[in-house]
Amino acid sequence: MNLGVYTGSQRINSRLWKGKDVGLFNCAWFIIPYGTGVSSINEKAVAKEKLEANTSASLAIMVANGITPPPNYGQNAGYTENCVPSYAGVEEKDTYWYHPDHLGSSSFITGLDGEVTQNIEYFPSGEVFVENHKNSYNTPYKFNAKELDDETGYYYYGARYYNPRISLWLGVDPLANYNPVMESEFYGDGQHNGGVYNSGNLNPYIYCYQNPVIYVDPNGKQSFFMQTRSFAPFNRFGGGFEGDGDNRKFSTSQSDTYRIAATAKINLDNRSMNITPHTTHSDWLGTKFSSATSPTNVEGSNAYSGNKQSFYVHMYGKNKALLWGAASPDIDANVSFNVSNVVKGQSFDIEGKVYGDKFPSNETFITDTKGNSIFLGASGADGSPFTSLAGDNDRPMSSFRFKVLLNKDDTFKGVNYRGKNYSPNQWNAQFQKLNPQNGNVQSGKSAK
Repeated sequence: MNLGVYTGSQRINSRLWKGKDVGLFNCAWFIIPYGTGVSSINEKAVAKEKLEANTSASLAIMVANGITPPPNYGQNAGYTENCVPSYAGVEEKDTYWYHPDHLGSSSFITGLDGEVTQNIEYFPSGEVFVENHKNSYNTPYKFNAKELDDETGYYYYGARYYNPRISLWLGVDPLANYNPVMESEFYGDGQHNGGVYNSGNLNPYIYCYQNPVIYVDPNGKQSFFMQTRSFAPFNRFGGGFEGDGDNRKFSTSQSDTYRIAATAKINLDNRSMNITPHTTHSDWLGTKFSSATSPTNVEGSNAYSGNKQSFYVHMYGKNKALLWGAASPDIDANVSFNVSNVVKGQSFDIEGKVYGDKFPSNETFITDTKGNSIFLGASGADGSPFTSLAGDNDRPMSSFRFKVLLNKDDTFKGVNYRGKNYSPNQWNAQFQKLNPQNGNVQSGKSAK
């Protein structure tokens, strides 16, 4: 029997269930032979020595800076040198720990004594590239920590099977079929990441929008994201630059155009963030000669402290159609925000700000696993390309501070702002009625 231990949805351990003493360490395991004629290393003694040295150094720093150490500081903290010489029952040696990469894929697997027993490298689509074993154990949980069927070579994701060799699902996305009994969403109604209005959903067999290095599909039904987009609510602006239309409004629709955009996949369980830049069509003066594809550049970081997780995304890009980008300044936008007090199935707090050039307009929002979006901020276009884009600016664009209300499945139920609850539609309507051509628009001033 193969039993697993999980942290959230991430499998971290498998055991073959031979004994009951997992967690007790045999003292003999800590003795590492160092070669013929050379004394063995007592890992137990070395670990204790390092712990004591670090504790003494920390205490010395506290004393030098006038800090009173906490009571019993350094006592019984971490490794205590405890081990047992033998077991009364059957020893459980067949337990293995998973060390995943940013996609949750098993990269290194270690045994109970910490020795590496297996390591795996993958092609981008999930097919195994290199695999090494120390013993006969071969984990079935590999790419995205999903179970691999040895006979077929397919991964099982719950909703359907995936073929990593060709990066395609064996079945249609369940959300592509109208099935109100089994599914709560339908692509034809524009649900889940834009539905049929998102070109990535038009092929129900592709895996993660053909971007498996960034995205993870947890169950065969796509994923979730945070998105920030800067767009020009004009047909033309700044002496011939292509815009996104005079009628372009603040929106969360995936079909709306933009000048630069970035999507960040946020995982609060494993405290990770992966950013995907987007590209757009650009032209200058509306001629084929000056038409080009303009990419967005991205950078970012994330960190955590206690119950707070912090995220930062910087996106920037220029119009490549204007003398191949040589004479076009960058559009810059930064999103910095914190998530805290996460209670699964109930709520989490989110606060942050968007800043940069404040030209053109900007919209920033979050979307859950079922395609429900909630606005974070909206900013009107202030100035022009000639007056607003030069240099790296940090002009305030929008700010936000509220509580996101969750359903039992962690999808967005609504927003609580200053004690009042809003449905996603009620909340978003406040942003959608703003005029993106008005440079004075800066949502969230009262949220500070």
